[in-house]
Amino acid sequence: MSYQNRRRPIKGGKVEVKYLNKLLNESYKGKANTNANIDDRYILDNELSTDKTKVYIDKNTNDIAMVNRGTSDFKDVMTDAKLLFGYNDKRFNEPKEILGKIKQKYTDKNIDVLGHSLGAKVAETLGDDPQVKNIITLNKPTTPKDLIQKTKINNKQYDIRTTGDLVSVLQPLQTGQNDIVISSETKNPYTEHKIDVLDRLPQDLVIGTGLKGLNELETYLYNLIIKEYNNLIY
Repeated sequence: MSYQNRRRPIKGGKVEVKYLNKLLNESYKGKANTNANIDDRYILDNELSTDKTKVYIDKNTNDIAMVNRGTSDFKDVMTDAKLLFGYNDKRFNEPKEILGKIKQKYTDKNIDVLGHSLGAKVAETLGDDPQVKNIITLNKPTTPKDLIQKTKINNKQYDIRTTGDLVSVLQPLQTGQNDIVISSETKNPYTEHKIDVLDRLPQDLVIGTGLKGLNELETYLYNLIIKEYNNLIY
């Protein structure tokens, strides 16, 4: 079991892996069945949440987590097919509208945009908004169009993928990434695409930037501790 953090150590402390796992799983539930309180840490904003997008408030930081669902029905499968040819359909419209509503309701809050699979691609399209602090994706598809146009990854984007995942197989060919690469444990591409591959990472590992109040020395020491911790675990 191993993983690699490409290019540089993770710099900040926005979303712990254990919560990322739970948030992504909640994104696949219908709105009526979504957990309104995750470990007394993330509280659902029921007004802004939908079947495809969940909005949570982090009680510890007051940051907002916007979680986008991946492929779940036939319409999503059609969206996936269009992506292969470089087209984004109306599936991408609702998240843009929700992001606008989040900004109106939480004008001074940082927003973390999360997603798995198709939801990761949706999250990526929202990353240029200045109120979005982090984009965190799991097994995000990279399309031939991305490679032809040499689409660069936002420097506040963190892409997690498994080596045996077919959906994200082209992702290493993109430039400017902060990849976290998890070694596959099976030859089953479905298993390697699932959210629970996050169980292979240290559960208290933090992903993203934005620890408040840290000076340069404190940030350096934080990075050093995380790096040494990872070496011990793996």
